[in-house]
This record gives sequence, C-alpha cells and structure tokens, in this order.
Amino acid sequence: MRTVTILFTAFWASLVTANAQLGDQPVRAMFFDTAGRGWLAGDAGIYSTADGGRSWQDRHPLGPPDRNECSSSPYRIIDACFSDARSAWIIGADLRVWQTSDSGGRWQETTPSVDVNWKTGPVRLFGFGNCAILVSREYLFRTEDGGRTWVTFELGLDVRLDVLTQHLIQFVDCGSGIYGDSEDPPQYWSTQDGGKIWRRVELGRQIPEADHSSSIGPIAFLNRTHGYLALNSSQDKPATRIFMTEDAGKSWTPLPSDLHQEEQKLHLSRLVPRPGRGVLAQYSGTADFETPGSHALLLVSPDTPTPRRLYASSGGTGFVTFFATETDGWLVVNDFWEYELMYTDDAGQSWRTLYGATVEHNRR
Repeated sequence: MRTVTILFTAFWASLVTANAQLGDQPVRAMFFDTAGRGWLAGDAGIYSTADGGRSWQDRHPLGPPDRNECSSSPYRIIDACFSDARSAWIIGADLRVWQTSDSGGRWQETTPSVDVNWKTGPVRLFGFGNCAILVSREYLFRTEDGGRTWVTFELGLDVRLDVLTQHLIQFVDCGSGIYGDSEDPPQYWSTQDGGKIWRRVELGRQIPEADHSSSIGPIAFLNRTHGYLALNSSQDKPATRIFMTEDAGKSWTPLPSDLHQEEQKLHLSRLVPRPGRGVLAQYSGTADFETPGSHALLLVSPDTPTPRRLYASSGGTGFVTFFATETDGWLVVNDFWEYELMYTDDAGQSWRTLYGATVEHNRR
C-alpha cells in the first residue's frame, strides 16, 4: 500500500493557534459530503471547509478563542453531530449545546432547561436537522423544534457512559436508536420512537457466539436497517468478531476476522459505518483507547476474504475517519502527537496529506 505522509503539525497548530494545549485527541468528530464540504470539531473548536479540506473557516459560536484558552472550556467541543454540510449540533466542555443550519454562520444556543441534573457525567449528542437527542447517564432529552423545547425521558437502562462504552449507543435519526449493555449473556436495546420506549433483543437467538463468555463491543449503524456490532469473547479466537445486519437486526452475518499477527494484539475501539457494504474498524494497542500505543484502521467487509488494512501507526492516540463514498475518505491521524489530515479517493489504498491548508478565523 502506497502511503504519502507529510506532517501537518503546522496546519493543525494554525487551527488551534500557536500556544494552545492540543490534548491527546484534538479532533473528536468529522464530516464530509460528496462535494467536499465538511466539518472538523474537537479540542480546537469547530471549523468548516468547502473545498475538501484545503481551506478552513473558524466556526465557533463564541468567536475565535484566546490563544491561551483554546483547549480549555468553553472552547473545547466534546461531542458533535453533522447531518449535512450546513447543519451541526455541538456541545462544549461547559455543557452548553449549540445548533446551526447555515454552516456555522449563525448559532443558536439550545442547552436544555430541565428540572433534572444531567451534567454530572459523560454525555452523547445526536443531531438531525431541527431534531436532536442528548443522552446522559440516567436521562434522555429530545427536541424536534431546533432546541426551543426539550422532552425528558428517564432511560431506565443501565447506561454507563465513559471512554469504554461511549460507542455502545447510537441514534441514526430522530426515532431509531440502539444501545448495547453489559448484561450476561449479551443483549441490546432498540427504540423507534426517539427513546421513549426501548425493546430488549437477546443476541443469542440470532448469533450462536453470543453466549456467557462474550460481551458486546462497539456498535455502528449506517441507517435503520444496515448496521454492525462487535462481540468480545474471553474464550474464542479471534477474541473479537464483527457481525453485520441488513434487516434491522432480524439476522446477523459474521464478517471475516482473520487479522495479521501484529493486529491480533490490539483491541477493537470503534466501528465507523461507511456507504456500501463493510465497516471501518479502529484497533488500539491499549485497553483504555487513550494511552499512546499502536493503532490500525481496517476495512472489514463480507466481500473480502480477510480484513484489509487501510492505515497503521506505532504511536499516538489513534484516528478519526469519515468516508463520504465507498472510495472518498478523510483521516485525521494523531501519531506521536503530530497531527495529519489525509485524503483518499481509492478506498484507502493510498493516502495523500492535505498540506498547506489555510484557516480564516471569524471575528465577531
């Protein structure tokens, strides 16, 4: 595999300003459409591009941060969701929620004003146009009017959101969501009404491998019917198997799982759906997925006999990736604390760094 890697530390430094503390994971969310319009959000704030990542516009709702405050609250973005190049929902480290529908030209603060305390632990945010869902440890909040009003639901599920479980819950639209819990044997819960009612699904009925020696790993759905989940086993080899459904979980197909020897030592940290058949699997060399170590990005597909490696690194804290089509994708790599933004138009067979990108900062 031919890989072109030109370090773009200077580029990301220009995004976050010269003296900022980058942190271990400066980018938390990324989106691109088929025209090359996209977003980046993370410790450095939020930025948009209209040319595939060659130039960027600072879009933080609070305006450009002070050089010494860029990586601290409230400028850090801890979660973001993009439904297209114009619509974004973000939540800052100060737990204020914001929404835009014009590519970040104007923002509306939409933080839920509710009677329950939801700010005591990790949260996840999912946004789809005027609809958004905010999940905390005990509560779920949903808005369908752009954040003017929120409805509160008590989850009633054993949700424990932390760095190890944050990828076990997902919403693909304002109604359909899935959560994999830690019960024995493995099971997950699904909702079709935005989180008001959850239905339990015992995986053992569809997946024989889902027994008392296994637990649910990351979950990733492309839409209501097409999705993937991982099962971690304490007895079988390989230790992690990935399964695909194309009928909303009525049946699950095991995907090829024969990893290279060096990848067998890694932990599956995240699944990322992409258009077409096959899922992007991010593997980490450390159990907490934040400590620096080896990382690998694989394409796991029912159409190939073995998972195909797209990228690998021997240090840093991993990747953030997004594919707009089966062939066109972007990858942010943190490798030994040097940050690269790369692009592929051949499904990851080769990558080129978007070098020399420019940044324009908003002045409000």
